[in-house]
Parts: sequence; C-alpha cells; structure tokens
Amino acid sequence: MRFTSGQPFKILQIADAQDGPVIAPDTLKLIAAALDKVQPDLVVLTGDQVKGYAASFRAKGAAQTPGRIRKALHDLLAPVVERGVPFAPTFGNHDTQGFSGDTGKRAQMGFYKELPGCLAPTADGDDPGTYSLPVASADGTRIALNVYVIDSQGGEGTGYAPVKPEQIDWYRAQRDALADGGVPVPSIVFQHIPVPEYYEVLDRCEKKTPGNIRAYRNYAGYWKPNADKVYQLDYMGESVACPDVNTGEFAAMLEQGDVFAMSVGHDHKNSWAAHHPAGMDLCYCPGSGFNTYGPGIDRAVRVFEIPEENPRDYKTYTLRFRNLCGKKVVHPFLNFINANTPTNLDDALRMGLGLLGILAGIGAAIAAAWYFLLR
Repeated sequence: MRFTSGQPFKILQIADAQDGPVIAPDTLKLIAAALDKVQPDLVVLTGDQVKGYAASFRAKGAAQTPGRIRKALHDLLAPVVERGVPFAPTFGNHDTQGFSGDTGKRAQMGFYKELPGCLAPTADGDDPGTYSLPVASADGTRIALNVYVIDSQGGEGTGYAPVKPEQIDWYRAQRDALADGGVPVPSIVFQHIPVPEYYEVLDRCEKKTPGNIRAYRNYAGYWKPNADKVYQLDYMGESVACPDVNTGEFAAMLEQGDVFAMSVGHDHKNSWAAHHPAGMDLCYCPGSGFNTYGPGIDRAVRVFEIPEENPRDYKTYTLRFRNLCGKKVVHPFLNFINANTPTNLDDALRMGLGLLGILAGIGAAIAAAWYFLLR
C-alpha cells in the first residue's frame, strides 16, 4: 500500500457484524453506503464478523457448517470486494466460538484469502489474525505508516483473554525491524477487545450520576467519560469489556512512541475517541451488525484519515446508519429488540432480578386486594 501525494490514507473500520449464515441487509446497506462516501484505501474488520454460537451454522449436520461460514464471510465482504478495496480481517471472541479444525481461525482466514484484496499474509500459524501492513510514502522511498492488526483472543472464564506475551514480543520485533535508522515508524493498532487502559480515560462516579455506566469484576462500580480526555463522544452505552489480566500490551506500545492510536470494537454500544495522557489515543468503533445487539440506527463504522507528513495529526469520525441510509430498517421489530437487549450477562441477570421483583410486587398487590375483597 502507498499514500497518494497530497491525500490522507483513509482506513474504514468495521466492527461486530456478528451475524449468522444470512447477513442482515441493513448491515450490508451501511457498509456499502460508507464505502461509497469515504472511498477508503483500506478496510479493517476488527472481529466478530460471524457468531460462532449461532445454531443456524450447525443446522442439519456439522458437515455443512464450513460452507455456511464461508458463504457468510463472502457475503459480508461483497460490498468491499465489488469496489476493489483492499481489506484486512482479524478475529473477535465470537468468530470461532465453538468452532475448530475446518471451521477454526486458520480455516476462516483461508475463506478470507479466497477473496481478491485480502491483505492478511497467511492462513497458517496459531495467530493468523495478527500481522502488520506497512504503507509506503507517496514517492515510495520509505515506510510512512504501519498498520498493526492484532488478534486479541477470545473468552476466558468470566472475562476475556488478553493478548498473549508472544504477540507482544512479535510486535516489538516488527517495530524494531521497521525502524528507519532507529526512528520508529508511526503506527496505528486495530484489534477486537479493548485493553484495560481504556478505563483510564473514564472517571468513577456515583450511581446517581446522569449517564453513568455500570461495570463489573475488576472495575465494578459506575463510570462516565472524562471530559478532558474523551474528545469525541458519540455515545457510551456499556462498560469497557476488557480482559481481567493485563499482559502489558499498552505499555509495550508506549516504549518507542510509535503507536499513536488504537481502535477496537467488541462493545457494540460504545462510540468514542480519547487522548490517553501517556500519549496514545484510544478509540471505539461501534457495532455495525443488525442481527445482534447494538445502538439501533446509530450503528456505525469508524473512519481514520491519516496524513503522510504527520500521521499523529489524523482525523477520525464515525458514519452512522441514520445519516447514511435514513431511519427505515428492514426488520424494525428485531431492531427494537436488539437495541434494548442487555449488553452483558451481569446486566441481563440484574434486569431479570428487577423484573422478578416487579412481578413479585404485582403478585403481592393482587393477593392483598383479593384477600381484602373476600373479607
């Protein structure tokens, strides 16, 4: 890849389509409209393109599952391939959930690599979703930007698995190999799951604080965006679902100052960008998929416009379905349900207990009324 003279390098990030064998038409509509508006140089898919837990992938026998996954991925990428835009996929916690062998990561990366424009270098190894993509200067004399695509692993216990130490060592080796005379190449990182440091651009707050978000496990309590750090806030609709263990990925990327931004997905109802005081920006791309929970017609993609002269002086913004495609969706009832679905198991349990409490209260009131009416 190469910069065009006088033009920024444009990256379109797509997160969390999280679909089954049949891709939601509104997801495809959003992607197509965003591609036409931005005309990006690169599309990065940051995981959960498909939901491995979907029973529909396994219907009528496991033998058909690989073919269904392959078709779903090809259908999802059809708008990208039709426009001839290069793309770079990685994995989330749901892509291979319950899958292995001919349906696992290497198999899925093989399905991607069947398509023209796939820039992932290999479908081999334990982490085929971890690689780097250098972008040459317009005159081709140097590497002006590097794009890291990292597989941030999947679920682990009650939380999420962190990036492995071996991947961090790989990043350091790539960084040092790319350095020109000891000067590191400006870089941006794309992955699925946020690092724990995303909480460091938020503030703890009281339960009664308007707009707060409840978090669990290591970060139990209530949180809100820090107004001095979160410089772009579309919405924050759920807690940061990061790993419980910190393996030092963020710290490693601060060592040489090469990484100026990281952008993740995973938390479908989060859309914001922040300046971390240590010197790296932390961004969220909201969910794009209409067949999973999400922010209704505010589902979106994120765009990065990166200038060759000073990549740190980049611009980022989101493009929402409501602005690109209007307010009408193909399945309005399903969209309503998905927009109001709890974002995590803890919230679902809390909502369920609250509902049981309401039902118990109603039952007690009816029983009391019945008792007094019969006296």
